[in-house]
Amino acid sequence: MNDLIWSFEQTYMPYLKGGGKANVQFSGGSIRLQFELRKCEKEGAQGKVQWEPVLCLHDRSCNIEEVNLVLQGEGRLTWIFNKLASIFKGPLRDYVVSTIKNMLTSQSGALLEKLNGILSPYWNLILSTAKLELDELVETDADVITAHVPDEDDGVFELVWKERLPLGMNLLLNDASGRLKVVDFPRGSQARSVSESQQIDPAVFEGATIVGVNGARYDEKALLFEALKDPARPKAVLFELAKAEDAERIKRFVAGKNADKDESEAVENREADFYVETINITEDGNLGIQFSKSPDGFCLAVNNLHKSPDGIVFAAERYDVSVGDLLSHINGQLVLETSGGGREKVLALLKEVGHVRPLALSFVKPYLVRKFFAKPAGDMSDNGGPEEFLLKEQTLAGGAKRIAVRGFNEIPGMAEAGGVMIGDHLIFINGKPVGAGCRMMGEEKAPDLQEVYEMLRDKNNYPIGLTFARPRTKNASRWTVSSSTAFELDTADTICVMSESFEQLGCIFGSDRFEVNMLVTDLFAVPGCIQEEMKPYRDLNGNINFCIESINGQFVPSYASPSIVLNALRRSWSADGRMEILFSDDERKIWTKGLT
Repeated sequence: MNDLIWSFEQTYMPYLKGGGKANVQFSGGSIRLQFELRKCEKEGAQGKVQWEPVLCLHDRSCNIEEVNLVLQGEGRLTWIFNKLASIFKGPLRDYVVSTIKNMLTSQSGALLEKLNGILSPYWNLILSTAKLELDELVETDADVITAHVPDEDDGVFELVWKERLPLGMNLLLNDASGRLKVVDFPRGSQARSVSESQQIDPAVFEGATIVGVNGARYDEKALLFEALKDPARPKAVLFELAKAEDAERIKRFVAGKNADKDESEAVENREADFYVETINITEDGNLGIQFSKSPDGFCLAVNNLHKSPDGIVFAAERYDVSVGDLLSHINGQLVLETSGGGREKVLALLKEVGHVRPLALSFVKPYLVRKFFAKPAGDMSDNGGPEEFLLKEQTLAGGAKRIAVRGFNEIPGMAEAGGVMIGDHLIFINGKPVGAGCRMMGEEKAPDLQEVYEMLRDKNNYPIGLTFARPRTKNASRWTVSSSTAFELDTADTICVMSESFEQLGCIFGSDRFEVNMLVTDLFAVPGCIQEEMKPYRDLNGNINFCIESINGQFVPSYASPSIVLNALRRSWSADGRMEILFSDDERKIWTKGLT
């Protein structure tokens, strides 16, 4: 094996570090696994002991004659390691052999456990085919492996923090277990960044127990907490991952007992959203409404609302009529279902009575909505997309399956997307120094927190450019202690972020105790471009009640799953930078057609 990447960083005295590539050669190696068919006891009906065949690992061996390890890299440490590797070839080989044997024990156990579960219904057929009797099989003992053997380090994971920023973990200090528990890794925190850099979902650590810091395990919670508070970096934290039920228990404990939404009230509010809106037009003049057939041809829909160029106000402008509304009644006469020549009759009726006053027109909200989504231009091009949709499979009363929009995922704000983390310093707003930036520019008076927020909320400052600074760790001494002011701006790493609006920034600022520095104290997710465009379609409960009818004119088949639909949206968004979706509110559709 050539060009293996290696690195290490000691998190305690004497704080050694190194990295590079390595070449490893094995010679004279072999791995031998010996499987055997035996029998084991199992509890049968009414507590009677029964026997069943079981495939087991009777023995395993690993032999390696020689291991040659050559490290590549700069510095004296690499030379020392290569020297040690050549001197201790024997112990190094024994360690590799021992590690492989331990891995064979645990991994083969998991494989055998699955195999025995699959073969369990077919043991009689297997025994008869092999001409074996159950009584002839040897009974299992403690030396054989039939199932996964848990390792004492299973569920234990270590993360290493390097940035001179807060760790960024929400902790539960008063858990009933008496141990230090992780609630979550908040957005924009260093903890979340470290986890994602290891390609691990931060949610994995929810409910985990912190058991050690920098190689030392602590039995006393107070000592463990002090070790976490120590600002020295790097810092290695050892976690014992929680089981699903424990993580859920902690989540409920932190959130408190929130009463579920009253289902009957939700249904009542939903029904209140279904109504016929009638407008009584008494003024003479043009209606200012252009009709066309609805997307499914069921009735007439408002296609356009005209505005008079000479300032005359048309009737439609005085009333609550919107593009897409469906025409349901004319002077109390039902005009829905215009198929089979009905459309011409409705248009003729409109032409006949349209100039007569008073005129009563009734409308219902549309159950089909066609939406065109396009990628925002410029620096906002990553501001959301298909990933915002939370989709679920929904089965209708007749058994047909639909893909429903359950809600939306919020997206990282522009600050978080730009790489800003909790603890970073805001130093410039559109080139104007604030906080530590004033110290850098030699200005005596710096804007306070309220003035900074006034600058951020001023719409005249948008699009806005923000510059953040972060203490650099690359050349920092491992013996120094960091604080909010203990860094030089000329050596700090800087991050520049652009935003089109204050709402899209997604960060909260605070000042230090001296009110000198402006620090990022929290980051939060924001609605993306898709969610923003869908806001007008929320019902009285704040829900979206749409199913996806078609994508770019192609109807969604009944066998489609949420992942299939989401992949189709992704392809359109990636290839064309746009997507057309026809949404259907199935409940409103049933109600509307029930009017006929």
